[in-house]
Amino acid sequence: MDGATPGKQSQPGMGSNQDTKPGGFAQAIEDFDVGAGGRPITDHGGGIRSGTLEDGSTISVRPGSSHGSPTVQINPPEWESDKDTVSTMSSQSVFSTVKDEGRSEALVRKVGQVINRASEGRFGLTRVGDWVAIPSESSSHLNRGDRNRLATAFRSRGHERIYAVALEVLKNIELAYEIEASEAGLDLFNRTCAHFNYVLCSVDVSCLAICTTDDYLVIAGRADFVEGALGKSTGEAIAAFEEFIADPGWVAPMPSLLNSVLTALRDEYSSANEGEVVGFPK
Repeated sequence: MDGATPGKQSQPGMGSNQDTKPGGFAQAIEDFDVGAGGRPITDHGGGIRSGTLEDGSTISVRPGSSHGSPTVQINPPEWESDKDTVSTMSSQSVFSTVKDEGRSEALVRKVGQVINRASEGRFGLTRVGDWVAIPSESSSHLNRGDRNRLATAFRSRGHERIYAVALEVLKNIELAYEIEASEAGLDLFNRTCAHFNYVLCSVDVSCLAICTTDDYLVIAGRADFVEGALGKSTGEAIAAFEEFIADPGWVAPMPSLLNSVLTALRDEYSSANEGEVVGFPK
């Protein structure tokens, strides 16, 4: 955007680029309106709006975030899927809204026993049995490697169908989706839900991926699921997240915020009592 100062930059498909610009929410709204260019926009309430740019990219504006600043998020269209995947994605069986109100509310209740969204950009995760919870770099929400690993990890635990449940109450977004545990299904999840906070989970909420709008994911469940979803051991994943935090391109307060997520999940969650809720970021 014009007048923005480049911050953290990522390789294509590997993460997000972070630019900063003065002017607060009024400037964010102006930049959003310029980007939208008069095309239709969707109002989600609370100052949150979304739309589509001329090139197919999607754009959203939020009045706040976990680090306190308003944000404008732009997600470029992805063209990574092969023809077979694109053909598969046309099927309703791959990605569909959970239209039954009782079923969607039951999913929300189950999810609410494990994770809650306490405030703008802040979450609480309940300590469950032998679970581990590891943060990972996010790319609005899942890059292609993430999608493949996560789909395989869910299927390896016997979950051919998974669910995306909203972690925020907004207008004009769906409460829950049913998704095939495949790259095609998770690609459609990305395209539909990348501007919002959702959790991907099995029907029994025994394994999950918290997809935030703040450049990180949280993978939680038994260690075999978490390591499969991350493609590395928990120790290697923690080291990778520490490297992510240390990127010199970050602008304050993002490094301290991300470090607080790591500390909460690596240290506090692992030592919490059963049923105790650990909040993050701090």
